Amino acid sequence: MVNYIIRNAENVDRIVDHGGTCYIWQLLNDETDVVDNMKALGIVEVEGVLESHIDDYEEYYFILDGTGRVDVEGEQEDVFPGDLIYIPRGKMHGIESLGKNYPIRFLAFMLYASD
Repeated sequence: MVNYIIRNAENVDRIVDHGGTCYIWQLLNDETDVVDNMKALGIVEVEGVLESHIDDYEEYYFILDGTGRVDVEGEQEDVFPGDLIYIPRGKMHGIESLGKNYPIRFLAFMLYASD
């Protein structure tokens, strides 16, 4: 069992995901790290629109930079730095950057639901 993990985003490979609509710096994932209920944790950057999709895990987005609009099951809300968004498992969701030529960046926590 690991007592702690320290990882810097600058030392993690950037992944292009969701059909090229976002970049992810995956800091933790369930394949290499043992963290209860954690699927992954990463910094996500969206320039434009991250298309709506459904995941089989819960997500929390914590907005770091930029402004955006999140859509969960057709309900839209503008989001700003410091906002936390909770997305239940199985819900259609997406997010778009509202900043002209400036991406929205957020910390994404992906958790398996504890049934």
